[in-house]
Amino acid sequence: MTNEEIEQLNQVNLLIYQNKDFFSSDIFPTEIIEDSKRKEIKKDIKELLNVDFFTKSEIYPLVSYFKGWNYSTKTFSTENLFAIRKNNESSSLVNITLIKEEVNLIKSLQEIGFILDTLDGIYNKIVLLQSQLSTMERSKEEEPYLELEKKLDLLGKYYHWMLSEEKSLSTKEKENIVQKTMLTTVLLLRLKIRSDRLQCLGACNKTFSKEEYASKEDCDCKGEIVSAPPYFEITDISFVYPEQYSDIIQEERESSPKGIIEKVNRATFPYPLLLLLNQINHSYFSKNLIFPKYSLWEYTSTRDITKINFDFLSITDTEAFLVAYVSDSRFYHENLESSVIIPVLSRKITSNLKEGYSWHSTIENTQINHWKITPFIPLSDIRKYMKLEDIRLIKVEEKTEEVLDKITQEEEIPLSQSQLEEKEDNKEKIVEFQEESITRPLEKKVVYGSRINVIKREEEKEEIEIPQFERPIGEQETTKLEEQETTKLEEQEEQKEEEENNE
Repeated sequence: MTNEEIEQLNQVNLLIYQNKDFFSSDIFPTEIIEDSKRKEIKKDIKELLNVDFFTKSEIYPLVSYFKGWNYSTKTFSTENLFAIRKNNESSSLVNITLIKEEVNLIKSLQEIGFILDTLDGIYNKIVLLQSQLSTMERSKEEEPYLELEKKLDLLGKYYHWMLSEEKSLSTKEKENIVQKTMLTTVLLLRLKIRSDRLQCLGACNKTFSKEEYASKEDCDCKGEIVSAPPYFEITDISFVYPEQYSDIIQEERESSPKGIIEKVNRATFPYPLLLLLNQINHSYFSKNLIFPKYSLWEYTSTRDITKINFDFLSITDTEAFLVAYVSDSRFYHENLESSVIIPVLSRKITSNLKEGYSWHSTIENTQINHWKITPFIPLSDIRKYMKLEDIRLIKVEEKTEEVLDKITQEEEIPLSQSQLEEKEDNKEKIVEFQEESITRPLEKKVVYGSRINVIKREEEKEEIEIPQFERPIGEQETTKLEEQETTKLEEQEEQKEEEENNE
């Protein structure tokens, strides 16, 4: 086998079709797996997506683009994982693909639409034929949807050929048919990265902790135990939003912190589906943390869209940042910003966070420096607040009270001589810092926390030149008269002193 053929085998391409009472899925070239195992995975995918993925909603995902962060090498993967969903009146088609090529998502969406229309036509033909058959004839027909299954398989292989071999869907053409949107909120999510799960590749597909099965080689079902895909948990969140946010986004559910987080959370890849994909391509999914990069959602009734762009930044082996930029086509207001600024905004925010700037300092150095910033709050506390404004006000008041209590306690305790000397020394350093900050900007602000540490310069401070301003002509004349009068008074005083000395 050539390297190209091996790469194509490792690719994942799922085509999942749903129409009323019929639901089918098919899987195309992946790692070599047995036919019986392939059928089990298809069945599991059908059950999972029929319940969780195809539920009716006012808003549904149109295009979702994901990237992998290799947990072992601490680098971003070269493969692209994307999901495209196309809806018709009573049917849906979802394509999930893992491929190395850069895929034109809008063009792929158009092809998915063509496949969905074709399958709907075949489905309607089958339903029509079934209605014309007698009850006895229907009972004799074993697999009425066999023709539909075959067409799904053929169309899926054709689509996969366009992606991986003919590559007509892998062009990097500009995708400019998406509606214009306005940036409504920016979020910074602190993440905990977990890689503590194991998974059985056998019939049970169970997951369990590494500690529990550290000494076992096989599961109870005799299946192979492998590493489960790593995952992340959101620990706490900070929101950035414009003035009058609740007035602009008037729906309580849309403007509430809980509503925003739900929308962001739905843009992440479902972990149960990752576990199924891990059975298809274990070499990729067991090593890569899958995070969202871009998500496009469509409203069923109005055809408006919501876009969410993401930036992932690794901090340590177990911690990371995820920045989310939420924009919407339904809102236009002078306090909002156009989503065209997101690429520039993204570069500034990621570069500042990588350099160690605090979240507040990072936002202050962007186009949205006039927006409000909430303190970080735990994900578990989100339900306590109905509005973003409530988070900002309540948390600020709580922190202020804590600080005041701490200051009061410190004042009550008498300081020793060494502490007094240290306090005086700190005062001198503060004065020195203030003088230094006047002459030139701060070099760097560090790092993730409430305090901002200033890196002290070793260079000598430059002296500040005070500019000499000339007064207006009228004021200049007045000044000359004042100088003459002052000179006369000085001469008179000198004469008095001489007379007194002579006497």
